[in-house]
Amino acid sequence: MKFSESPFYQQKLAETLHHPDTGEVLICVNRKLTKQMVMRAKDAGVVITRGMLHNRRKKYLQREVPSNAEKVANRERQLENSKARLAAQRSELAELIADDDEVIPYDLLNE
Repeated sequence: MKFSESPFYQQKLAETLHHPDTGEVLICVNRKLTKQMVMRAKDAGVVITRGMLHNRRKKYLQREVPSNAEKVANRERQLENSKARLAAQRSELAELIADDDEVIPYDLLNE
């Protein structure tokens, strides 16, 4: 696969603003915006929006942020799941110990 066909390059291409007629790169989102880039874009009649300049930040701001109640509910659900998992492990361990014919005295375990 050529580099120009790779998903990475296609994504970078999508984040780049091209001149409508010449195809010249006006603004690359991943680079710092210079005054020259702004002037070239204005000359080309391209309207620069904040989303073009801060694409990643914009995506970050658009994501859904859980409320405190949702965070607490998620944390409680995680705790319940971990308690259930621990209980299952304990019962499994108890079964293994019960099935074992040879019982080791507690004093020998500490030595």
